[in-house]
Amino acid sequence: ERDHHALFRALLLRKRLELKLPLINPGELKEQPPEVRKKYEAFVDETCREIGQRYIEDRDIPQAWRYFRVVGDPEPVKIALEKQDAPHVSEEILQVAIEQGVHPRRGFQLALECYGLCRAITVYESEFSTNLEDKKYAASLLVQALYKELVAAVAGRIHERFGETPPETDLVELIRHRPWLFTDGATHADPQHVAAVARIGLIVESESDLIMTLSIAEYGRMLSTEHQPSPRAPFDDGFSDYAKYARALLGQGAGDTIHHFRTRVAMYSGEETFPAELLVLLL
Repeated sequence: ERDHHALFRALLLRKRLELKLPLINPGELKEQPPEVRKKYEAFVDETCREIGQRYIEDRDIPQAWRYFRVVGDPEPVKIALEKQDAPHVSEEILQVAIEQGVHPRRGFQLALECYGLCRAITVYESEFSTNLEDKKYAASLLVQALYKELVAAVAGRIHERFGETPPETDLVELIRHRPWLFTDGATHADPQHVAAVARIGLIVESESDLIMTLSIAEYGRMLSTEHQPSPRAPFDDGFSDYAKYARALLGQGAGDTIHHFRTRVAMYSGEETFPAELLVLLL
């Protein structure tokens, strides 16, 4: 009946019978001979792997992890997560991948593909990995996803107005001489997403990702006052500070930007560490 939990219990029961161990409430095995304990523990390890593999074959990653976690081997579950397709992702799968640290990068990718930017940003800012390289990877995915969304939306708006697709494919070029795109508080993506990704993207490393981050910040600067982000140290000037920081990372005005943020750091209390961390990353 493919009741793998029941099979697991039955296999262990049979092994205890074979080794003349207690069948009911086996408890601790400390009082058993060392060679018997060793045989039983090895069998438990082997059986956990067998049952975990059965759950992987059934595409039940959360249950598979229950068994592979016991033996401290995340690799089979990590491989299963690599093969997992986004349309069939459950909350439990994301929890295994991200919160339990089996494969944070793939988990974040699945969250973004399945649930979109809003959920992915929430995951990034709350329960995602504390590993800097994992965060850079996730930030890169966010930047690329939002940039693509903005380019498509802006180009679509231009096509809607003039009946033809604009020749530009770069976000900054699309908005550069078209201030009408932002009249009456118009936006082409959730302004909160724009603000979050313009800030999060400042830790990416590749030049192409940094250019996209800068472009998103420049887009944000064009938004009406009502869509500007609340000040968040050390980015008190919102999108303007995001753009300044991104340019420095790209080698533009780095000295002036370092001075700008060094001055900002001196303004905050000792309990606020984020501004100093951002300055260190910039340096």
